[in-house]
This record gives sequence, structure tokens and C-alpha cells, in this order.
Amino acid sequence: MRRAVALLLFVMAFGHAAVAQNQRADSQFLVLDYNQLTNQYQPVATWLHYSSTKKGEDLMSVEYDAFGIGDYGNDTFFVTFQRSNANEYRALIAKYLSWEEVASKDGDQFSKAIGSADTQQGKLEFAFSSASAERHLLKVHSCSKGLIAACANPGMTLDREGVIELDRALESLAANGFQSLAIDEKYK
Repeated sequence: MRRAVALLLFVMAFGHAAVAQNQRADSQFLVLDYNQLTNQYQPVATWLHYSSTKKGEDLMSVEYDAFGIGDYGNDTFFVTFQRSNANEYRALIAKYLSWEEVASKDGDQFSKAIGSADTQQGKLEFAFSSASAERHLLKVHSCSKGLIAACANPGMTLDREGVIELDRALESLAANGFQSLAIDEKYK
């Protein structure tokens, strides 16, 4: 059963519209993952993938490694943002930043859903989560559409600095889209 669920989640996460081009880039931020050995959130390897589908939709995927092996036998995860919804994602990020400012000032600790926005495979759910009175995190879960509406585990976790850099990347995606380096033309 676990293998069937893992296969289903893999197809939903990576089986979206055929990608015409794909380009990997270094990320200006690091995703955080909870390390059970140190009992705290720590940065993990993070990359950005820019792509354009055959239908012309520009995408930005955040790829990150997780500590240990995930529930479905993998330790690398993706959260994909599409250009056409970049401003919706940015509005949810702005809400997180507003809440983070107030919670840090007042010393509040809580977890609460911020909202969701569509993506090609389903939707992205954004949530606010306090790690302490001074540290508040944004969690983004990629959730599928359809009969089995499941959210990918473990989701992407960012601290304030990472959220600001993600917002800049989404701002660039919204304004410029995917700018191919024309690798096939450059390396013949």
C-alpha cells in the first residue's frame, strides 16, 4: 500500500505538464528541516529549478533535501510555483511577514493556516508556525487535486530570511518568467 501511495504522490508531484526546458540554479535561501538528533530546525541543501512547459507556463521549483528518509522512501522534495499565480503566493508571504512581525514583537507562539493558492498539480498550502517566541516559520505544503487530495510530506519550511528571499525569487518569476540560457545552442 505504501508503494502505491508513494507512486501516486510521485506522479502527482512530477507528472505535471510536459516540461519543454529545465534549468537548475543556486538558491539564495535554504529550506529548513527538523533534525531529530539536534532537536531543532536546520538548513538543508536547496536549489531552484526554472522550467517552461510546452504550453508556455513558466515554473519555479524549490528542490531540497531532508534529514533521513521520508515517509515514502525519498529524501529529496520539490515545491513548484507557477508564474501565473506568483502574485497570489506573494500575498500569502506578505501575510506571513505581517504575522511574524507582530508575533516577534509580542512574544506570541502559535500555528495557523495562512491560506492556499493553485499550482499545476493542485494547490500550495501556506501555514505560520512558531518554533519559539523569537522564531516563526513559514511552512508550504504541496497538495494534490482529485479523489485523493494529499499533501506532500514534509513540506517546505523557511525562516524569515528565507521567506524574504523566496519572495524576491517569486517577484522575479512574475516579472521576467523563465529566462533560458539556451544550453543546447551554446554547447553544440
